[in-house]
Amino acid sequence: MTAIGRYAFSGCSALTDVNGMKNVKEIGEGAFELCENLKNITIPEDIIEIRKNPFRGCPYLQKNQNGLSIFKDMYIYYREIFLMEHNNVSEYRQKELIDSKDFSMSIFTDVKYYLLWQMFVQTPDDPELLAYIKKNFNKMFTFAIHSGLVKAVETVCKKDGFLNKKNISKFIDIIADDLKTNDANKDIKVEMQKHLIRCKAENKW
Repeated sequence: MTAIGRYAFSGCSALTDVNGMKNVKEIGEGAFELCENLKNITIPEDIIEIRKNPFRGCPYLQKNQNGLSIFKDMYIYYREIFLMEHNNVSEYRQKELIDSKDFSMSIFTDVKYYLLWQMFVQTPDDPELLAYIKKNFNKMFTFAIHSGLVKAVETVCKKDGFLNKKNISKFIDIIADDLKTNDANKDIKVEMQKHLIRCKAENKW
């Protein structure tokens, strides 16, 4: 088994320990969500992708630092995900990114994109940050939309070199699809949609 699918073990109250994940490369969205008795999980060192909210509602993992049997210092990355869900990403990790300017550093994708967008809103003219975002723009901006990062969307709309006639329509459509399938953060999504529509009109795209 190389992947654990979306919500694969969601709500499994009998699950207390997860082992045997040696070959797993991806953990899907909400894979262990609401596993209220899950206390230990061993994550492979070479895992590639961990999707959104894999451990939401796992109180033992969130409260017990030793409950995550993870190689090296990977616990801090999971802790960042838990903090991010509560809108309180660690200033330490943000400072580390800013100081090192190593935007390819090994942080799980959701955490990294969240931090980079926060940095972008604060320092939108940083040349190294701009270069990284432009290189990864489609994935990063799609993440910003799905995550409801209004300030990031607003700031992108004010900057040249990101949006164009081709991609802005695609991003407007992504928001429209989100609004059809998910009522969560509806007001935020509508606000982002307005920013993009206004940007499209101003540039006559």
